[in-house]
Amino acid sequence: MTAATSARSGSRIRPRASGDQSAFIARWLKVWVALLAVVVLVVVVYLIFITNALASINSNLGVTSSAVTGIGGNAKTLPNQIQGINGSLSGIDPALKPIAGQANQIIANLTDIEGSLTSTDGSLKDTSSVLQGTSGALTGIASTLGGVNSSLIGTAGNLNGINGSLVNTNGMLNGISGSLVNTATVLRSVLGLTTGINTTLNQANDPAGDCVNAPEARSTFPAGNNTLVKTGVPCGPNQLGAQNIHQRVAFANNELSPAQFDLTQIVGSGRTGLTGVNNNLVAICKSDILSANGLVPGLALSGLLGVTQAHGC
Repeated sequence: MTAATSARSGSRIRPRASGDQSAFIARWLKVWVALLAVVVLVVVVYLIFITNALASINSNLGVTSSAVTGIGGNAKTLPNQIQGINGSLSGIDPALKPIAGQANQIIANLTDIEGSLTSTDGSLKDTSSVLQGTSGALTGIASTLGGVNSSLIGTAGNLNGINGSLVNTNGMLNGISGSLVNTATVLRSVLGLTTGINTTLNQANDPAGDCVNAPEARSTFPAGNNTLVKTGVPCGPNQLGAQNIHQRVAFANNELSPAQFDLTQIVGSGRTGLTGVNNNLVAICKSDILSANGLVPGLALSGLLGVTQAHGC
């Protein structure tokens, strides 16, 4: 039985003919060649797409390079612009610092004048010359402050043109605003003292009571002339005071009136004087770019001389 089974198994396993092997190998070769062709075709297609994409990128880079080359001469870096702004503001600060000392000197001079006029007696012979010098000093100070005002107005125009680069100048603007507010306080004190002096001189211009020896401020008759146009009881000894004192005080009033007018011009209104400077600074702080980007948060300007309302910045 084992022999028979072996005989049948031997009859089933037969060697493959050489023609069948050649056909089998040929079929497998065709399959591998087809697969290789497909792979090569896919690789070629991808290479074509990649080549086109690289060519497009190369052309775009060429256009970008030419555009960047054209901009290079006109482009400025933000640090350089900020450095220029800081340099301009550094030049403004030293010009503002001496104003406080000058105003204090004015207050001291006017205080001395007020004390001298309070204790006035028959020794007012040199008062007019002293007041003339004071008026000249106030006129010079008014001219100086006018120049500072013009410089600040020009600075405000420059800041409006470069407000896009004011990221780091908030502290500088706060310092300038504080300096101007302090200057405004000093000038208000000077204006108040000048007004008080003017009132005192106006009261001293009229002798106590209506008497013949009291000529008008613009009268051509000297004191003591009893032939004046207006008639009345002659002035008594307690009404005359020092000889010609009311005429000297009237002259002093005429000298102080231009000084008061100069201080009023310095204060200004609308677009003039320190009020105009305040309006320019408020316009800078309230510009659209600064408000949109929040470059100057939390700054409040209460008005340089108290004549304008507070503005949030």
